[in-house]
Amino acid sequence: MEHKIEHRTVQLGGLEFVCMHRNTSEDGGATIEVYGDVDGQPMQVLRFDCFHKDPHFHYAPGDRERNLQFHLDSKMAPKALDWTFEQIRENIPEMLLIAGFKPLAAQVDRRALAFGWSKVRSALEETEPKVAA
Repeated sequence: MEHKIEHRTVQLGGLEFVCMHRNTSEDGGATIEVYGDVDGQPMQVLRFDCFHKDPHFHYAPGDRERNLQFHLDSKMAPKALDWTFEQIRENIPEMLLIAGFKPLAAQVDRRALAFGWSKVRSALEETEPKVAA
């Protein structure tokens, strides 16, 4: 039986944030996928996997040749979401530059991200798995 992952999408600062909780065979937790317009096409440009055991993020996961994954210190796992929201508020344009998306980075509305980031947090909270009573 296929398990459908509940997700919410937030348009903010010229980017699209797709929020969900997902599980792999060995780990799981909150995921935020970031999409932007690259050469006229929507592309996943960043992904934050705030997993319980191995929190990490990806630069350019939508581009097989440029996909880079960076692991956060496992001691940081309980704070991975806080770190992720800080990146959304303050550092997305720089992260997009590192990922090689210079034109997209220049179009991002920093002010919208700084003031609207909590919409992403709320969307992610809405997808949290419910524990059956």
